[in-house]
Amino acid sequence: MQTISTKYTVSDEDKNSILRWKSIYSSIVRSAYTISKSNNIQDIKQIVDQRFQPTNIGSWLIHMGVREGLDIRSTHENKKIIFGGKKDFIRRQKNLITNEE
Repeated sequence: MQTISTKYTVSDEDKNSILRWKSIYSSIVRSAYTISKSNNIQDIKQIVDQRFQPTNIGSWLIHMGVREGLDIRSTHENKKIIFGGKKDFIRRQKNLITNEE
């Protein structure tokens, strides 16, 4: 598979919207992963939908975030998962940020 990238520009307002959506989507994935351990799929979808409905993110992104969270759970059944990036993981190990951050 070959990746094709193109240059594009967006306004600051659109950039902020995209960053907000990415942040909410990541939260949806983490939430679905966390609650998938003790709930069935329908309950997970309902819980996540209720939690993120006020964000106006859209049902498709919520659905795909739940699917991704469930895929991560099924792929890494009994392994520890660290959400975030390597940079934040290293900062957390050095106690530069707290667990909540």
